[in-house]
Amino acid sequence: MTPRRIIHVANFGFKPVKVYLHNTAAKLSNGWIRAGHHVVNFSDRDIARWNGPFGYRKWGRAKANRLLAEMCENLRPDVLVFGHADTIDPETIAAIRAKMPGLKALQWNVDWIVPADHALGNDPTSVDNKNRVLKKRDVLDATFMTTAGPALATLSTKDHIAAFMPNPVDASIETGRAFEHEHLPYDVFFASNSEDDRRYHCGQWRAMGAFCDDMEARLDNMRFFLPGIRAATPKVFGPAYQTALTQCAIGLNISRRNDAYLYSSDRLAHLAGNGLAVCIDKASGYSDIFSDDEMVFYETEDALFAHLSRLKRDDVARRRIAAAGWKKYHELFNSTMIAQYMLDVVHGTHDPATYSWPTIAG
Repeated sequence: MTPRRIIHVANFGFKPVKVYLHNTAAKLSNGWIRAGHHVVNFSDRDIARWNGPFGYRKWGRAKANRLLAEMCENLRPDVLVFGHADTIDPETIAAIRAKMPGLKALQWNVDWIVPADHALGNDPTSVDNKNRVLKKRDVLDATFMTTAGPALATLSTKDHIAAFMPNPVDASIETGRAFEHEHLPYDVFFASNSEDDRRYHCGQWRAMGAFCDDMEARLDNMRFFLPGIRAATPKVFGPAYQTALTQCAIGLNISRRNDAYLYSSDRLAHLAGNGLAVCIDKASGYSDIFSDDEMVFYETEDALFAHLSRLKRDDVARRRIAAAGWKKYHELFNSTMIAQYMLDVVHGTHDPATYSWPTIAG
């Protein structure tokens, strides 16, 4: 393994409120460091905000671009990585690369895209995300997405690699082991933005408040922790969020979309990484990687409710599934492995046969 000097441009979240302890950017930087690389983090949004009059990020954008160019000229990185770094312009990247012909550059993205012929492919959030990815594509060597399959292949060109990136888990962040505990304060964890938050689940758009109403009515003997859904249970962030996860036996992994192949929000890493028994829509495709002994898959809400009832009655089964899922997730998707995989792909040295997930698309 050749040690690389990496500048990682992403939102490292230095705001004093709503601390994002489980930040994918931090996990990837941790992974590269553990793999033996030198990493310098550049928090583009914070730097733009700090350099904008009155703290306005858009007014500090030009300065953030100049500072990144200066940093690259001073540090001479081997690899330049962007994660949702919308503050940085493609022209800045092109100028940096013109001065450093040997530089490798890539971007990662943890939102979803769907195939153009998908029945709901006109979902504006998917289109907007794809446009953000495409904005930098032509000045980068590779794009890594947490969506696989045909949708990912649409990002590939003869000069640009599109590859799948699983949501990484980090043992220094996801420290819980819910499966070790027989008695926990809550049976089920599910977080959402609000009661009106709509997600495509089990083949239909559902308001999460109505979904939770139905779930609680059907399973009135279970204890639910639903931050963001009920006014009495506000959203939790940072260490409080991590503590909440360790107090729950089962985690519902319901992303904004659950039918884009291998897409999941990074909540999947939080749930599995902390040893909760993960319940996930089978349409996500994760049954291609995890077995029924490692995660709970369902195709309808009725099936989900039946699984939850079963796990409530059979705590031994809940703990066994949770432990197996925790072990496999940490083995396959730990941040060191994912981070090194990204470097191997962009340098053309990765072996697809060594991974349990699809790698390069197209």
